[in-house]
Amino acid sequence: MPVPCPAIAFESDTDDFMYNVAYVAELVQAGPPVGSHMERILDKQGDKVDDLADQVDAVNDAHETVQAFKSGVDTFMEDAQCFVKILDEVAKLHPFVAAPILAFKAVYSMERTRRENDKRIISLYVAMKDMIVVLIQLQNVKDPTHVGPDGVTIEARMQSLAGLAAEDIKDCANVCDTYSKKKLLVKVLKGPIWESRLAEFIGRFARRQSDFKFALAIHTATVADSMREAVDGIDDKVAVLTDMLHMVFKEFKPQDEASLAAKVDEKGGADYVQGNDMILRELLAYEDSIVLANQNATSRIEATRAEQFSSTEIYAKLRPDMNEQSTRQSSLKDLKNDLGEDWKTAVDRNMQVFQRKFSFRKKQLQELSLVIHEENDRIIQELSAGPHDTIHNKGWRRNVESNLFVTTLRDHFKDKLEMYGPRPKGAGHLLQDEWAIKYLGIRYLRLLKEALDEDGSGYITTSEVNRFTERLPENLGWSLQHWIAYWTIGWQISAASYREQIRRLFAQMFAMRSKILPENRRLVDNYLQKVWSSGVKLVEALQPVNTVPSHIKAKFLPYVQYEEERIAQNLDGIKYNIDALDTVYMVTGPGRLENHIFPLMYLLLRRDIELFRLAKHQIFWQDDLFVTAISNMQWVYDAVTSRYRELSALFKHKGLDVGSQMKIFACELFEFYHDASPLWKSIHAQTKLDQEAIEGFLDPDRERSRFDLEMQDSTTDFQSPYEVSRHFHTNTQVNVEAVASIVLGEWNGFVYSPVQYPMFLMTSFCAHISPYNDAEFEANGDHYGATYQLAGRCFKDKDGKTRVTFNIHYSQEFRTKYYSGYLTEDGSLIGSQGWKKDSLTHQYRFILKRTPAEVMCHRPSPLEFQANQPRALWKFAIRTVRHDLRKRLWSWSFFANRRETRLRQIHFDIRNYTPFGRPLSPEESAEWALRRHNMTATDANFYRNIRDIQLKIVPGHPGVVCAACSYRIGGARIVCLDCQPNDGDYSHTVDFCDDPICLGTTVTTDTRNYLLSSHTPSHDFFKVRSVLHLRDLPAMDSDAKKALAASRNSFDDPHNTDDNERVYYNSGSAIDGRTMILKPTRTGTLSLKTSSAAALS
Repeated sequence: MPVPCPAIAFESDTDDFMYNVAYVAELVQAGPPVGSHMERILDKQGDKVDDLADQVDAVNDAHETVQAFKSGVDTFMEDAQCFVKILDEVAKLHPFVAAPILAFKAVYSMERTRRENDKRIISLYVAMKDMIVVLIQLQNVKDPTHVGPDGVTIEARMQSLAGLAAEDIKDCANVCDTYSKKKLLVKVLKGPIWESRLAEFIGRFARRQSDFKFALAIHTATVADSMREAVDGIDDKVAVLTDMLHMVFKEFKPQDEASLAAKVDEKGGADYVQGNDMILRELLAYEDSIVLANQNATSRIEATRAEQFSSTEIYAKLRPDMNEQSTRQSSLKDLKNDLGEDWKTAVDRNMQVFQRKFSFRKKQLQELSLVIHEENDRIIQELSAGPHDTIHNKGWRRNVESNLFVTTLRDHFKDKLEMYGPRPKGAGHLLQDEWAIKYLGIRYLRLLKEALDEDGSGYITTSEVNRFTERLPENLGWSLQHWIAYWTIGWQISAASYREQIRRLFAQMFAMRSKILPENRRLVDNYLQKVWSSGVKLVEALQPVNTVPSHIKAKFLPYVQYEEERIAQNLDGIKYNIDALDTVYMVTGPGRLENHIFPLMYLLLRRDIELFRLAKHQIFWQDDLFVTAISNMQWVYDAVTSRYRELSALFKHKGLDVGSQMKIFACELFEFYHDASPLWKSIHAQTKLDQEAIEGFLDPDRERSRFDLEMQDSTTDFQSPYEVSRHFHTNTQVNVEAVASIVLGEWNGFVYSPVQYPMFLMTSFCAHISPYNDAEFEANGDHYGATYQLAGRCFKDKDGKTRVTFNIHYSQEFRTKYYSGYLTEDGSLIGSQGWKKDSLTHQYRFILKRTPAEVMCHRPSPLEFQANQPRALWKFAIRTVRHDLRKRLWSWSFFANRRETRLRQIHFDIRNYTPFGRPLSPEESAEWALRRHNMTATDANFYRNIRDIQLKIVPGHPGVVCAACSYRIGGARIVCLDCQPNDGDYSHTVDFCDDPICLGTTVTTDTRNYLLSSHTPSHDFFKVRSVLHLRDLPAMDSDAKKALAASRNSFDDPHNTDDNERVYYNSGSAIDGRTMILKPTRTGTLSLKTSSAAALS
């Protein structure tokens, strides 16, 4: 690998240093006059020579370390395996250094299961390894009580260092774990910050390595004086090393990250794009395209979901003052939260989860070290001792072809059975488990070969055989043939049993939907949409076992129960919080994923269904529990997808057809991950199977959850915003001479731009003097779903004007606003507003007055005052008086206007701040600005409460977007009946939101490539106001078409043309027998809708 540019630069610096050294050396040899001025100069130059030489050494050492990192990164995983074995021996000999060794083994095993191959992170593990490798020298120290020259034993000296090293390892692994979870765009925009933190750990490990070396030097034959000099110079080395690592990290940057970084530079750089929502949305879309290109969606339905969510950022229809409405689908909001979060806060927050994983992994390793596996090479020994030795190489040091091995194994057991005859006394396990020989036939050997050949290479190694036998729990008392029989037939039996239980759990979840509290239905539907489809692809693909006697099934039950209890304990160890792919493998343990996937899914779903039971009785004010449940299942599905891709790559490498291999591998487990279209075409049969699965299954208000789930009760008695006092009360006497006293009291006003007044909702606060400084003032309160803290200061400028600067920081959603202005002669505050403290960057203006909020709503804009002040004043007076009279007289127009403002505000707000509905048109944006002008801050808070309640109750149709505007559908969903698939695959439908503009749109085959012909507005539709999942669509489509045919017949009947409407009761539809009404539209077509549930607005 070529030496990076920084190394060349350092070498040139070294040449300059050495030139100066040579020059100074010549002067020294010349010998200046004693006590002369030249002598003093040379003394100083001599000191510089020493300093320069030290710098040269530091540079050379750092350069060698960097080169070692580069070479060590590529071989780390292989080198560490051997290295760990040596460390185990050291830990046995000297337990006082076991802490860092165990910590290293834990983080190494966790990193080994991580799928990402980020060389920057691996370089930290290389530095970690280099630190720990010093401990191998302890093999030369036999006596832990050996006393050094200073009277301290080696145990006492090393124990404290070992504890610090263990903490360093854990902290480093946590930072790596935090960094690896960040979005690609966050890694690019915050790259320098995170890379600096990573580089710091390499320096920390280098210091700790030096400390270990010096401590060991005191107790070994190493020269301690030279080691002390090395320790003293470590800071210089680390400083140079850290600088060089920044360049190395650039070289280690993955290609995807480099591509996105180039895009960021093209858009103006990291600092610029972070303040521009539009560019951030473009970058997120670009990141999604990178992810999609890497993922290679494995089925049609996954490709569709990927298309939908790759365009997530078309959801963002935000004003500049908003971060984004707190919806889980909002990638922009998550991105801005990540960008706004301090790295230390992110690391501390992640430590809460990482600590559980780390402790759990250490516990696993400690338990594993206590187990002595006496059955290593057991199969090999059995075969070698057999009467008919068919493996000629008894030593078997490498591998053997898998087909040969399993057939030889089968023949071996058969030959022994024939040799001993039927059940002689004292024959031991072999003949007691004679039943197992039946399941070593040709038809069962494929599953045994898959269980032994873990990597699918076609060859079985000694280590694979050892691992196969090691997985047999000793407490079961099973024979080898019993264990083999489990993998030839028992695994399939247990998997089929779990399949039925999982299907029953899914069926119960869907059956419970109608009983879920309205406020919780959004959470339940979102869970089912994200969890069910991937899960059903797995369980429905499994080929069930043919009829097996019940007494044979019972023989495998002890191991099935053992595995379930083991995985359940592992899930308890991490508090049922799977936060990454490596956590999945930690929970399942060693072995192929397919060996453990079904009990893992069952245990997670069994816990999740308790959330459904709770959701029938208790409102989830926080959705954290459902979010965690969804995340758990999605990480499991990611592991399944990863395993599928591994197998696909393996089959392609062997020149085999992937599709045909998936139909036979692991009882066809991955068939629908390869091609799910047959499953979706038969989805109507799945509904019937679900009904059969729960038929006769009682749910005895098990109505109450079995688990005592920790729920945070966030409920509080609702308090109207109109009842909240906005005035600050203080017992301290205000200093009237204080500079800030001039701004005390209530202020109301708006922020505006040259083309729009107002830009945002009313700014309203009540200022009071800061208790810390008389020149500063404060305020706090509520603002549109958030709380705020205002802090400002007053001062006199050189012209004598009273300058006022303040910022408003919000608890959520809103960005911090910065205001800079001055107090006018009429008592107004005017100035500029922006998103940074520097007023030169502000793009908006603001005006604040002491005028009451209701009156301020009627004040014309500053632009109107500039154009014609008398006219604006008359307009202000007329509006204010008219409003006051209508309010005092309880005029109908007063309440009608407030009602219209409320409805339009909520409607516009939902369309602008959530994924639902098309963006606002210019005319609608202008109307919305007018509505904002007519609202006080208190009105806005009240309307926000109503909006939030509506969003909780109204169906959100997760995963469904409008074919016209491409935004999420909320409230009513309208589905085209004429564009339904002819092949029965309902994974693609043409859907619209309940917007006349969208309904009038023609959808071509260019935008929906699965359509046979373009969709036109003249097609027939059906409308639903409840969430339809993929499994519901076949039944709904059939019922809707029947209702449409019946209605057309009714309309054709001359006796029914008077009212031009007929009610059809559908007693067996997927929407629980609701009344369905068919009405002719203006174009003469028919629309079908239900009579229940409210529209979104």
